Amino acid sequence: MSSVHDSHDRGAKLLLGHPRVVKDLLHAFVPPEWLRDVDLNALHPLPTERLGPDLVRRIGDIVWEAPHMGGEGGLVVMIEAQSTVDRAMAPRMTTLAAMYYEEQVRRHSGAPVPQMLPIVYYTGRAPWNAAIAISDMIAWKSPELPFVHRPCYFLIQARHLVE
Repeated sequence: MSSVHDSHDRGAKLLLGHPRVVKDLLHAFVPPEWLRDVDLNALHPLPTERLGPDLVRRIGDIVWEAPHMGGEGGLVVMIEAQSTVDRAMAPRMTTLAAMYYEEQVRRHSGAPVPQMLPIVYYTGRAPWNAAIAISDMIAWKSPELPFVHRPCYFLIQARHLVE
């Protein structure tokens, strides 16, 4: 038996499975300078299943790729549809992105990898209050350690579409 959350997530995945919808969503919410050099008219879907070197399998929701206007590289848009707040989203998106990059390095040894824009598309009613960066989940941070996690994903809240 499926839950209401599953239905919302499936509906969002179905909607975001269309290139025109994704293109419009990106134009509406993503800063234009992030998209300036990619051809969103040539968006094409990529597989969502990742298999790590340890044979651990992870499945994301939706992955699109748009080629770079200059011909080399491109932008991978990884979208996770959420109808509820997931407190583990920052590490989850980091894992999915890392698995994608590991796969690219294995397949195309030595070749550059594309840029990635991980997006959480949230359709819930309550405000999203999960950490967007892993560093936001860490209680104590040493000022001497130079490594700091940056944001792991770009958040789009569907309720802002209505407002």
